Amino acid sequence: MKTVPTYSLYGVNSSEPLLDQLHFESIASRSQLYEWEIKPHRHERFLQILYIHGGSGEALLDGRRERLASGSLITVPPHHVHGFMFAPDVDGIIVTMTDSYLRTLLAGVPGTLTLFEHPRHDDVGHHHALASALTMFRNEMESVAPWRGASLSALLTLVLVGIARIAEASAPAKAQASSRPARHFRQFQQLLETDYRVQKDI
Repeated sequence: MKTVPTYSLYGVNSSEPLLDQLHFESIASRSQLYEWEIKPHRHERFLQILYIHGGSGEALLDGRRERLASGSLITVPPHHVHGFMFAPDVDGIIVTMTDSYLRTLLAGVPGTLTLFEHPRHDDVGHHHALASALTMFRNEMESVAPWRGASLSALLTLVLVGIARIAEASAPAKAQASSRPARHFRQFQQLLETDYRVQKDI
């Protein structure tokens, strides 16, 4: 059985960590190095967001194939196998962040982390508010303006909230109703992990 490789960024050994909590680049900049094919792989502790502004391609997400077109938004959490084939005219961005950075950005938005546990493919047309946020993120990403880091964090939080809203709206009603206690328990676990060195009473 063929082993699925684990990378930091595609083609970069997983033992070489990201230099920063956040990495972003155009889809073309990396995929053209591999003749527009990103073979199936996974990431140990990184969430990736891919958005296609124009062009086309195909995604492999946990064994299922999805056609990609302008407006396609892919979200891939850690440990999930994914791969891509892009047309040479593809125009888009890919954002990679550590899972700890994801938790930091969503710390003030309770109940959203569980919405990023499974790969997603959403159609986010150019008229959608989330598409506007993604375009603003890309413009900031390509700029050298003052306070760029703070602006990118704010815009990325806006993007993550937009993805969470789509995921929440598409979840079955039963799952939405039953997820609240589970979310509380997971939040409690995260608090324990964050402050496990601190002795606290009940």
